[in-house]
Amino acid sequence: MIEPKSEEKLEIIWVEIGRNLPKHLVNNVFLHKELYPSIPQVLITDSKNAQIVEKACNVVHISQLRGLAEEIERLKSDVNRTSKQVDFWVNTTSRFLAINFFLDKREDFYAIHLESDCVLLSIEGLKQRFKEPWWGMAYPLQAKGIGCASIMLLKKVDTLSRFAKEIRKDWNLLDQDDMKILGDFSHDNEVMLLPTSLSENEFYDAQTIGRYFLGTDARNMRWPFSARGIVDGREGAVNPNNIEFRYLEEDGFPRIKLLKGDSESILANIHIHSKRVPRTKSTLKKLLAFEAGRHEGIWWRIGRFDSQVFLERLISWIHRKLLRRETEFRLR
Repeated sequence: MIEPKSEEKLEIIWVEIGRNLPKHLVNNVFLHKELYPSIPQVLITDSKNAQIVEKACNVVHISQLRGLAEEIERLKSDVNRTSKQVDFWVNTTSRFLAINFFLDKREDFYAIHLESDCVLLSIEGLKQRFKEPWWGMAYPLQAKGIGCASIMLLKKVDTLSRFAKEIRKDWNLLDQDDMKILGDFSHDNEVMLLPTSLSENEFYDAQTIGRYFLGTDARNMRWPFSARGIVDGREGAVNPNNIEFRYLEEDGFPRIKLLKGDSESILANIHIHSKRVPRTKSTLKKLLAFEAGRHEGIWWRIGRFDSQVFLERLISWIHRKLLRRETEFRLR
């Protein structure tokens, strides 16, 4: 039997659990369909509005993965957090169990898991990495001891299964989350850390570049603006302040080159934390080309006004002040 080329096995996996599909994920599925038409996409979800992406990807409902719903319920019952974002951390951690259930019976796969607001900008380096035999999971670190699955490469079910066991074992620790577990699991012998340094040919965005360059999620700000220029001050995190962002195109495909001194890298992916994910390649080109030449000044740092977040806060305020209901209204 002739072994197929790595790019012929590739598939992109999205996971959205616990809410309807947000607009930025819908845009992202159609965007990747245009960017990489030969790479199949899979969406694992419990959403009732998933039919809106069926033309662009294969939709797998969690009910089709026997035992997954019970695993998610265990996470909900065992969560031990002091913050209010309980559902968020349960849902974002559930995705790894969902992927594990989906890939569990596979003997051969090359999968790229992307978060709903992450765009893949370069595929060539990934194809080369999949040819290296020793690893089973690959992802970048956001800071020391903190993993990030903005982009995650998967090709060994045993490695993924061990990670799922780590989630189950450590989940009841106080304020536990998937990023800490990813950080701990990064020491596994079959985990490859994707580079977040300009000393490598490709740079993998673990949220820090996209948040600085295209703005943060306005939900995290006092005012409903997607502030740019935010730097993660934790040990080991990338500081983008002195990095030059240069837009270029290769055969009509959008690229971002990162430059600092004598070092340069191609940005392999970008985490659009502000959720301003384009739906088409032409819109992506315009966004990246426009933003590449701008990262100075007060107006740049204030960022874009987020009308969705403004409306969420207005309706939540009405619920609290007028209707006397402690409800946080969400549009995504």
